[in-house]
Amino acid sequence: MTVVSQNYIDQTLDELRLLVAFGTFKKQGSQILVNEDKTSVLTVHKYSSFSYGDFTFDIYILGESHAVLVKYKGRIILYEIIACTDIQIKNVESLFLKDLNDHVQHETKVGDCVHVFTKKYMNSTQLDEMCKYLEKVSQYANNNTTKLEHNFCTNDPCDCLIKPITMVVVEVDGDGVNIHSIHVYPNEEDKKRMAVYTKTTIRKP
Repeated sequence: MTVVSQNYIDQTLDELRLLVAFGTFKKQGSQILVNEDKTSVLTVHKYSSFSYGDFTFDIYILGESHAVLVKYKGRIILYEIIACTDIQIKNVESLFLKDLNDHVQHETKVGDCVHVFTKKYMNSTQLDEMCKYLEKVSQYANNNTTKLEHNFCTNDPCDCLIKPITMVVVEVDGDGVNIHSIHVYPNEEDKKRMAVYTKTTIRKP
């Protein structure tokens, strides 16, 4: 699909939202249309597809954060979008968490799956350690893991000492799936929370 080069846009952790839905979304050029009437439009900057066993994943790094579409035996079971924008969705079974500051862990049933979401804010030292950990996970896995990463200053150099990156690692673990993500916000005033790590566990239907 078409992707676009990204100019760095300063965002904040407080804008992060989580949407988990049973169904799919429409891809049009470099955009994801969550609704046909274009009430929620997300911009794609990097894309990857990954298959392992009975699972297939479409992974997107967005200007707003990331999205993962999960299929099992060719059937779409759910998608997850974490984005710095309010996402409106209509006529679909879904979970929407507007303020992730209030949700350290959240478990819900979507379709036939159980979706468990956890998040942790990180300082620069914790960020470095987590990046190294996920690098090892993706490098030494037995073809059951893939990584997609984007530095938002690549095409538009910024003054950030710590680069605004988004990293998504998808790991098939036995009968389930782990989706790890890191989102870096270098201009956060509180340096104890300049990045967020999220982990989603999806239990096989």
